[in-house]
Amino acid sequence: MKLPVYSEVSNIDTKKIYRKDFKLSVILVVRDLTLSLNTLNSIYNSLSQSKKPYELIIINTDKTTYQYDTIFNTFPFVRILFPAEKLNIKEIIFLGIQEAKSSNILFLNDEFVIKNLNIDILSIYLSESSFGILLPLIYDESENIIAGIVKSEFKKGFLCTFSLDIVGAIISSLYPKYFCFILNKNVFYGDFQLNDYKDENVILLELGYLVWKKGFIITQARNFKVKYSGKITRDFSIDNLKISEVDYVLFNIRNITSRKLVKGRFLKVISIIIKSIFSLNFEVAKTLIREILTKNKNIYPVEDFSIFTIINKDLP
Repeated sequence: MKLPVYSEVSNIDTKKIYRKDFKLSVILVVRDLTLSLNTLNSIYNSLSQSKKPYELIIINTDKTTYQYDTIFNTFPFVRILFPAEKLNIKEIIFLGIQEAKSSNILFLNDEFVIKNLNIDILSIYLSESSFGILLPLIYDESENIIAGIVKSEFKKGFLCTFSLDIVGAIISSLYPKYFCFILNKNVFYGDFQLNDYKDENVILLELGYLVWKKGFIITQARNFKVKYSGKITRDFSIDNLKISEVDYVLFNIRNITSRKLVKGRFLKVISIIIKSIFSLNFEVAKTLIREILTKNKNIYPVEDFSIFTIINKDLP
């Protein structure tokens, strides 16, 4: 995809940075740098003792003037990017993949504060050839665990999700429900295309699903902990679906093709099209009809049915 236009300030000699063996690249998205100090402090406290260097890339959507001397003096390798336009999660992910020098990329925004992240200990996970995405244990501000492990079931041919707060060493999850995870950059080598969606939760859902389709895994690390101050993300369900939630329907049509899983989906999609026409939402109807007529040409090594068998095998 075409990368977004941005300007940059940094404390890095770009000619020398390519010689650095970064163990981790941190991509931090901030809306207001003055309100992101807790997040920045938690990154520094967690990673400054690491045996190997790391880089910090701040994608700054804050347009106000800010003095960057403190950040430059605190972090040895930091770049601050200023996008010319507002970015969605898909654009942030691809920009991070393009700019990160490490194959291990921690994505997060300023709604998260790191409680525990020892990159040397997490190397056990990151060195696995099957590592795709590593999820943290997420706590709310009252120190309760937020359900972040996503499992799945099928209703009327549509993937529906439910979330659990189980804690374990190797617990599989369908996708990263929240924008805080460590991504293996190697997942994106070869054919890996995220579709465009207005709903950023669907973008994360498709990201996770394609990670599984390419033969990588998504698991939680119980010694990777963060605190989250944002809104709780809902699960996906075909029950009581709003006509406007077309992105969820498009995800299912585009990505899940196994006959064992899609039984009943065509009739449901037709009913959604009819309802959208009667409600005068012609754009939704045209979008779904166009998608039905489009043949999915993407071929991945792992079949749909195998993915859900793996994800749900450790259900309590």
